[in-house]
Amino acid sequence: MLGLKCRVFLPNYTSEVMKEKFRKEGADTVIVGDVWNETNDMALIAVRESPNCLYVHPFDDPILWSGHSTMIDEIAEDLDAVPSMIITCCGGGGLLCGIIEGMRRHGWTSVPVLAMETRGADSLNAAVVAANGGTVRPVRIPDITSIAKSLGSLIIC
Repeated sequence: MLGLKCRVFLPNYTSEVMKEKFRKEGADTVIVGDVWNETNDMALIAVRESPNCLYVHPFDDPILWSGHSTMIDEIAEDLDAVPSMIITCCGGGGLLCGIIEGMRRHGWTSVPVLAMETRGADSLNAAVVAANGGTVRPVRIPDITSIAKSLGSLIIC
């Protein structure tokens, strides 16, 4: 679409359907790593070795959060009142960060957010439990044990 070269690093467990979707868009795919974090580490090495490359993180990037936050703008436009709760999924945390950013912008800081994640890929839960009521900070879980491996990251943003 933009005429730019694109190399997408994907974990070993990525389905053929997903690989083909990237290829149809013109991306070169590199299949490496048993969990997303290993794949990401290999992508970072490739970027360091190629000075003209740009790394785009799939979830830990304020630009992405800003984009995700616009869904709250749309919700605010469609609702006549402040919502009683926002329910979302959580993998690496990017969507959740965007939702929170949008909620702050609209003054919805007292609205609870229910973030659901897959058991066995629950890095957000690990961070909340470790915080023990204090400030939540990223915590690395030992492994992704869920069969839905593509939904998890060993650490949230």
